[in-house]
Amino acid sequence: MERLGHIREREIRQGNWKPIYVGHRGPGVSHLFKADDLFLFGRATEDQANVIKRVLDEFSHASGAKVSLEKSQLFLSPSAAKGQA
Repeated sequence: MERLGHIREREIRQGNWKPIYVGHRGPGVSHLFKADDLFLFGRATEDQANVIKRVLDEFSHASGAKVSLEKSQLFLSPSAAKGQA
């Protein structure tokens, strides 16, 4: 998981991954680890979904670990515009 963290941080530094923010001056949130689960956060856009998918693919290739898409879920904010995500 450390490798995934490095890849994620690189994408954030390069401005590719846009974390969500808690309030106007709050911290950016891009992930949350809970037991054996990992929650990834980003803006509700197709571009951001592609960035997160690319990060997961790179992590999978580098580590040999497979991301189970069957066990994965995508949640969007009710305020996400239809057709935006």
